[in-house]
Amino acid sequence: MEGVDEFIVLTLIHGCIIYVLSMLLKDKKIVLPIICSLLSMILLFVSFKEGGFSGMNLAFIGTSALIASIINMFIISIIMFKKDK
Repeated sequence: MEGVDEFIVLTLIHGCIIYVLSMLLKDKKIVLPIICSLLSMILLFVSFKEGGFSGMNLAFIGTSALIASIINMFIISIIMFKKDK
């Protein structure tokens, strides 16, 4: 269960960093989570090419960043939708 705990903590750290940095952008807050999700997908594809333990580490980080950026996209879009109303 140690790996699951580390994954959750890493996802929360990535999520907080992406959220804080995207709130610094005034007009285009949704751009940063989209860029982070694309970069994490590239990282996942690279991890399959790498193989071994280093590939597993890249997949671990890439999956965590992908989940965090998707969650942040939903949160930011809900916040932007409520501000428009």
